[in-house]
Amino acid sequence: MTNISKANHEENIQIHKLNNLETIKTYKLESLEKTEITRLSNNDLLTRMKQLSSEDRKLQILFLKHLKEVEQRKLFLKIGFGSLFEYVVQDLGYSESTAYRRIEAARLLQELPQIEEKIKSGALTLNAAAQVQTFFKKLKKQEKLNLVTTFKSDLELRPSTTTKLKSGIVPLLSKSELITQVENKSSRDIEKHLLSLAPEIQTISEKVRSVSKDLTEIKLIFNEEQKQRLDELKLLLSHVNSQMTYHELIDHLCHRALKQLKPKVEKKDSKLKPRLDSELNPNLNLKSRYIPALIKSNVYRRDNGCCSYIHPETHKKCGSKFQLQLDHIHPFSLGGSNVESNLRLLCSSHNRYRAEKTFGVYKPSSYKADNTGNHFQR
Repeated sequence: MTNISKANHEENIQIHKLNNLETIKTYKLESLEKTEITRLSNNDLLTRMKQLSSEDRKLQILFLKHLKEVEQRKLFLKIGFGSLFEYVVQDLGYSESTAYRRIEAARLLQELPQIEEKIKSGALTLNAAAQVQTFFKKLKKQEKLNLVTTFKSDLELRPSTTTKLKSGIVPLLSKSELITQVENKSSRDIEKHLLSLAPEIQTISEKVRSVSKDLTEIKLIFNEEQKQRLDELKLLLSHVNSQMTYHELIDHLCHRALKQLKPKVEKKDSKLKPRLDSELNPNLNLKSRYIPALIKSNVYRRDNGCCSYIHPETHKKCGSKFQLQLDHIHPFSLGGSNVESNLRLLCSSHNRYRAEKTFGVYKPSSYKADNTGNHFQR
C-alpha cells in the first residue's frame, strides 16, 4: 500500500470512528440534556467540556478538508450554486460570517497542512486562520494596484527583509511566519497586529449592517484622492441638487449607471427586427460571433436576468446575477449558432464549469494548444 493510499485508508477509518462517535454522542447528549448534566459534579462537568471541545476541533478539521474537496471537485456548481459561499450558507445553513471564516480557513489548511495540529490543539482558531488568509488576499489585491510589494510566499522562504508601503516600512513575512505570530491571540489582538504590519491595507475595508427592515448601514473608508473625486462630482451635479449629500450622490450615480449598464429589454410586442437572418436560418453567419441586440434582450428577458443553470436531478436553479454571460448551449466552436434557442444566460462560474465539462480543464502553462488555439487538458 502506498503512503497516499495508507493515509486515505487511515482517514476513512477516522471518519468512520467519528461517525460512530457522533451517533453515540447524539444519543448520550439527548439523555444528558434531560437529566445527567445537572447531576454532574463540577470536576466531571469541566472534564467533559474539555473532551467535547477536543472532539469539536477534530470535527472542524474534517469539515475543512471535506469543504476544500467540494471546492476542488466544484460540486457546489454541479448542484446549482453559483459559489462555494452560497452553498455553505444556503445548503449547509451557516451564517454568512461563519461560512466566510470556514472557507478561508479551509483554503489556508490546503496551502499549509501543518496548521492542522495548531487547530486541533486550540492554538489557532478558525477565525485567526481566516484573518491571516484575508490579510494576504488584501496584500495581493493591493500589489495589483502597485500599492505594495507582496509578502513572500511560503515557497520563497528567505531571510526576512522589509518593503516600502505608502504608510511606512512593512516586514516581508511568509504565511507560516505570520501564523506563528498570531497563535494563542484573540481576534482583536490579531487585528491590531495586522494593522501594525500594514495600516494602509487594513483600512481599505467596508462594513454592512442592517439597521431596520428597510434600512441598511454601509460603512466605507475613502482616501483623500477618492474623497476629492466625490466632491468634484457633487460640484458637477450642483445644478441638479445644490446641497447634495454623499448619500444622494451615490443614489444619483447608481441610477445613471444602472440605466447605462443594465441590458435593455424590449417589450414582447416590439416591432424591432433582428439585423441578421441567422435567427431564422442557423446555417447563416456561423463564422460570426455577433449577436443582435434584440436576441440578447429576448434571452435576458426569457431567463429573467439570472443564471439559468439547473441541476439535472434536484432541478435547483442557480439564479445568480453575478457576472452574467451569454452561453451557447451547443458550443459555437463546435458549430453552434447564434439563434435565440441556442443561447442562455449563465453566471461566469457555471459558464467555466460547463466549458470544462465540454473541453476539459484549462491549462495554459502545461499543455499545448489545440488547432483552435485553446489550451485544455483533454
